[in-house]
Amino acid sequence: MASIAKVVVEISLDREFDYRIPTHLQASIRVGSQVNVPFRSRELRGFVVGLSNYSSFGDKLKEIAGVVGDKPLIPDEIMKLAYWIADYYCAPIESAVRTVLPSAVRKRGARHKKQLVVSLVDGASSSVRDERKMLTDPLLAQAESTRSSQSNEAGKIAVCWRNHVYEEERINYFDIHEPVGNEQGNLPHWRQEGATYFVTFRLGDSLPQSKLSQWKAELAVWQRAHPEPHAETTRREYYELFPSRFQNWLDQGMGSCILAQPNLKQVVEDALKHFDGDRYTLREFVVMPNHVHVLISPLGEHLLAEILHSLKSFTANEINKRLDEKMNPVWQHESFDHIVRSPEQVERIRQYIRDNPKNVDGASSSVQDERPALIDPLLSQAESTRSVQPNGAGCSVYEKLTAKQKLVFQTLEKCGTMTLSELKERAGCSESPVRTLEKNGWVKIEEATILRDPHAGLELLRTKPFDLMVEQQTALDAINASMVSEKPMPVLLHGVTGSGKTEVYLQAIQYALDRGQGAIVLVPEIALTPQTVDRFRSRFGDCVAVLHSSLSEGERHDEWHRIRNGEATIAIGARSALFAPVENVGLIVVDEEHEATYKQDEAPRYNARDVAVMRGHLENCCVVLGSATPAMESFNNVREGRYKLAEMLLRVDDRSMPLMRVVDMRIEAEREGHPTIFSAELVQAIYERLNCNEQVILFLNRRGFSSSLQCEQCGYVAECSECSISMTYHKRDHKLLCHICGAEEKVPVRCPECRDPDFKYAGMGTERIEEILEKLCPKAKVARMDSDTMRKKDSYRTVLDKFRTGKIDILLGTQMIAKGLDFPNVTLVGVLYAD
Repeated sequence: MASIAKVVVEISLDREFDYRIPTHLQASIRVGSQVNVPFRSRELRGFVVGLSNYSSFGDKLKEIAGVVGDKPLIPDEIMKLAYWIADYYCAPIESAVRTVLPSAVRKRGARHKKQLVVSLVDGASSSVRDERKMLTDPLLAQAESTRSSQSNEAGKIAVCWRNHVYEEERINYFDIHEPVGNEQGNLPHWRQEGATYFVTFRLGDSLPQSKLSQWKAELAVWQRAHPEPHAETTRREYYELFPSRFQNWLDQGMGSCILAQPNLKQVVEDALKHFDGDRYTLREFVVMPNHVHVLISPLGEHLLAEILHSLKSFTANEINKRLDEKMNPVWQHESFDHIVRSPEQVERIRQYIRDNPKNVDGASSSVQDERPALIDPLLSQAESTRSVQPNGAGCSVYEKLTAKQKLVFQTLEKCGTMTLSELKERAGCSESPVRTLEKNGWVKIEEATILRDPHAGLELLRTKPFDLMVEQQTALDAINASMVSEKPMPVLLHGVTGSGKTEVYLQAIQYALDRGQGAIVLVPEIALTPQTVDRFRSRFGDCVAVLHSSLSEGERHDEWHRIRNGEATIAIGARSALFAPVENVGLIVVDEEHEATYKQDEAPRYNARDVAVMRGHLENCCVVLGSATPAMESFNNVREGRYKLAEMLLRVDDRSMPLMRVVDMRIEAEREGHPTIFSAELVQAIYERLNCNEQVILFLNRRGFSSSLQCEQCGYVAECSECSISMTYHKRDHKLLCHICGAEEKVPVRCPECRDPDFKYAGMGTERIEEILEKLCPKAKVARMDSDTMRKKDSYRTVLDKFRTGKIDILLGTQMIAKGLDFPNVTLVGVLYAD
């Protein structure tokens, strides 16, 4: 076993240092391991680049202080690639090592995100379910026994109201063997999946807030003066006494009775019928002057609370639109509902709803009892007892929980394990009730690793392979043949725009996956990454990982480790994705291989296309270079026999190539009498496309407002002091910016040389074109994509998604919109200042 490690440290000295490996670390240190080493008077981090049993420095070596992680961060083949980059591009080896490993992974403190997660203790949920099934209250047990003995055949009911007739169908009645939810609010609401409900909700002004406050105060005083008795007979009197006062109060106020107006009544009726048969079955309803009765059965996963909230929100907005003075609130927050428990009860409810208008003599009459004895007397009394019963003697363990604790429990029961922060948000509570449940053994709180997923919340439809055209199939066969050969040769895929190169990539990657191999896909621009990732994830699912600089540090860290751990076998991204630690790489795809953006502009100044070919050579895998306009070097390599050539010269479905028109702007200037930015032909074409509801892309490879700031008197031009080039004027930020080094300066008020206040803004950029477009096409929606506007993490995806869905009519941008984007509704592309 090697006793000497050759280490490159984190400062650029372009040399290796020998360190002795301590006995206790010999099993864990390998090539690619990150280690802590003593370096003069301090400790540095470095990477093991080689192992040996001999050092020219003899016994004078220092020992490695420690190893970071349990696995090497840089695989052997990628370490060899780093040495090739350092040698070929004349760069320090430390710089090459830093290049092949993202800073999010190698920097100090890089680690997975840990958060507290909350889950129910095993058996807690079932225990509560058992308590609910027991129905220990004698009154409730007796009522449920009566209900369950009734004939199920009576459940088939034909429902008719006005001219609406339903087919016969079974109503789901209350089931004592199913759990019941208790959503706390102004009143307890019992919920059960698939049940039918009788619901009453009232106008906001029919019950004054002052009355509600008065009732709450009276309730608190009354309960303090009347502790709950334990004897069954006195308990009945206890609950009958005060709830009856509440019922009387409920029926007092009439309010404005605006629903007596036919147009407002129609709003509510139309809204109720709108989602009938979609979100719910509307079995019966009536709209009264100040309240609404509904007999309703939610369908599928739609919840009663969501249905009522949506209904109230929509009708409130519509009613306020029709009133001279807005009514705020239109509806009371609380609704009163009961689960339907028997066929007989359905008939009584339906009859009550039909008879409701008879109880009102005009809009100003008092409304009689709106909540009749719809439930069997024993069941009504038992439900009231269970609902109003406070914590105290005779309660089950579950009933002793506070309202917030019950809500936390129900949230976990419904949604499963979740983070503590998410639980607090969903349950609308602080950490206190969760900690109390943990203390009492209901839930457990543990620290867990949370994956920072850049695709979180994105749902994509899975796609299947398409049938290939003859040229596509020939190209795929050439790539597959290269993959299985002993010495795979790079394949130059020369395919015109729209020839279906991406589908060839997808099916070639599937071939590699079937052979147990991984794949890497490079795209030239970050703007392309979201669209490419979506297409690949739609085909391959979660085995796709993305690596590019627009991700947060945490997301890059977690995505890189997903690849390293084998959870993702396909890596997609810009240049840096080439060094993803994909094991057993079978295919590397370099899309738009001719693009200059594959060249790194800082040391080591590598070209990702050429490095991809070298990685393919080192790992004995196939490399596909795809382009509609391949680089001359690539064509030369084909001619000299280093690369294979696969050509696709026809578009998919034999579509025709686009018509190109070159407009000489000198002739346009002579015709107009002054220089112009847009030719008359381009302006006319834009108007025609917009009139046909089609989309336009305009390309100008220059950002900012104008390319230079000049003094008309003395000819002074604002230049960068470091780069000696003219600085670009950015109007939105009102500053001068050097596009080479990034230096910024304020716009001078006067010429620094002749003190003249007038400046000429020469040249133009995307910012100026956007301003002109908004004047030319005031009704069109214009979006600009350049490095000035694409600053947020999801900016690319947001703009491209809006463009794809037709929310943007004209997309204006720099080179990031000119590479491989696929938008079928784009029928015009204008290239400004093409020379």
